[in-house]
Amino acid sequence: MFIHIYISRPVRVTLVIPLKISHGTGRFGTVLTTRVPKLAGGFGSITDLQLQIGRRYSYRGERHSYLSAACAAPEGFPGATFTFARGVFGFEGGRTMHAFLSRSCQVRN
Repeated sequence: MFIHIYISRPVRVTLVIPLKISHGTGRFGTVLTTRVPKLAGGFGSITDLQLQIGRRYSYRGERHSYLSAACAAPEGFPGATFTFARGVFGFEGGRTMHAFLSRSCQVRN
């Protein structure tokens, strides 16, 4: 997969960098990894990040998606809240930032 990066300041630059898709173990089975090169000679920085992955399609009259899962609610509960995605961002100097995205689901009968 590729990521398209557009930089508007201090200079206008467009980059396309590869995104490695691998299968991890544990809570999250799919891992997306990339390395962002120095931007604008080291003077640029990422101030906003948006990632949209998905495709909905029909097969034999039923709707499907590349991203799908069962609801994690225990038996007898109508729904649950779960951690949908986790981001770990590494920076020069060894600092890291962790971000979590939570979602909820409802049990279908």
